[in-house]
Amino acid sequence: MKAIKNTGVLLFSEFISKGIAFLLIPFYSFVIEPEDFGLIAILQLFFTIFFLVISYSLSSTFDKFFFDEKYQSLQTLFSNLFLLQIFAILIGSLIYLLFDSSIVTLLDLENKEYLDWIFYTAVIAVFFPLVNSFLICSGQVKKAGLFSILISIIRSVMALLLVLNMEDKVLAILLAGFAEQIVGFLIAVPYYYKHLRLNKISKTLIAESALYASLFFPTSCSTFIVKFSDRFMIQYMLGYQSLGIYSMGTKLVNIPGQFISTVNKNFMPQIYQGISKGDNRLINQLVRLFLAVIFIFIFGLIIFSTEIFYVIGTNYKDSYNIFIILSLCAYINGYNLILQPVMTYFNKYVKYKSMIWVTVGIVNLILNILVIPDYGILGAAGVTTFSYLISIPFSYYYSKKAYKENYYIKWFSFSCLLLIVLSIFMILNEYEESLLSFFVRVIIFTTVGLIFMKKLVSLKALKAKTMLFSKKLLKKK
Repeated sequence: MKAIKNTGVLLFSEFISKGIAFLLIPFYSFVIEPEDFGLIAILQLFFTIFFLVISYSLSSTFDKFFFDEKYQSLQTLFSNLFLLQIFAILIGSLIYLLFDSSIVTLLDLENKEYLDWIFYTAVIAVFFPLVNSFLICSGQVKKAGLFSILISIIRSVMALLLVLNMEDKVLAILLAGFAEQIVGFLIAVPYYYKHLRLNKISKTLIAESALYASLFFPTSCSTFIVKFSDRFMIQYMLGYQSLGIYSMGTKLVNIPGQFISTVNKNFMPQIYQGISKGDNRLINQLVRLFLAVIFIFIFGLIIFSTEIFYVIGTNYKDSYNIFIILSLCAYINGYNLILQPVMTYFNKYVKYKSMIWVTVGIVNLILNILVIPDYGILGAAGVTTFSYLISIPFSYYYSKKAYKENYYIKWFSFSCLLLIVLSIFMILNEYEESLLSFFVRVIIFTTVGLIFMKKLVSLKALKAKTMLFSKKLLKKK
């Protein structure tokens, strides 16, 4: 199965790249104070805001139109999207110049240089995602994986060196992020140079691409509100110290989050391809594979959460419960990612996706305002998870309406209930560290994982593909 092979290559590369980045998290927990970590978290949120405005959802637009016959020429697709990209950068720069002083005052920043570096990083960061989308859509997943590993290594080495040698730990992390995006930019330049042609620019195609990006943009913004309004509210109501502890939990949850994002990078283009060719078998295969993979991964992280926190500094031990709750949230978001591609493929359903996330974003914001003063960071984590959960029925309804396919909602519901029970058990037994408990959890994880793989994925086909892939590797050696 091509889906398994491509996803496997991406997951392997992501495992290496994110594994390298993960090794730095325990290091950060010992050398960066929670208050500084909270400031880094809020600055990185503004990086996301700047990136959303400047990128204008163009990598998602690339995924959509790559399989459109009108854009069969890559030069046409790259040239028209590049022009839109430059326009978005100019608009974003103007907005930043108008509001940078207000943001500095809002965040009570002593050093405006922090915000400037965040904005420069966002501008540089917009070019590589388009190239990464091209590599994945065109089946060059090995190259995409190698680039991911290279970028991660450079960022991690820079972060380690800068944090160790700079007194200002906040600036050190920001400069490491800038170095990471510079590498991505340098990788992207040859692809833009190869495919950009002024004579391929078309007003009609620019208008069509801009319309799709505009329809998709509210979804990106509202998804951001759901994901990050908790951090803004924590910073405003509880301060940078509490935000730092909460952000350590969210940083650890980036492990499953990035894992799911990697699977989705391969999943979405193939779903688009399956829809364009009317290949229901491929779509069904992808849905089952994605659901099984993300469940097993999240189940493993939650059940072994105690062991993960062995390597985290004592200042951040309160992040344990945050990590468990938001890991459950990552699974719910993963199922949302399964449902959403069919809505984004058909233009008339993109608005429904936007409406869902705008509504959920407003609910999330209101609940955070009500809950955080009484329940603190645990309440914020619970509200975020609840917000993702209430989006599922609406996403499922419109996905079924857009494209009739089996999205395995019963399997998701059962697995979600199982993860909720497991999460409650792990929170209540936080200090249970016996060897017997560990071995029991290993047996439970293995048993449940095998059941899910057997029910949702063809193990025979998976084994055959794995053996073939291994033989090819051995021959190369």
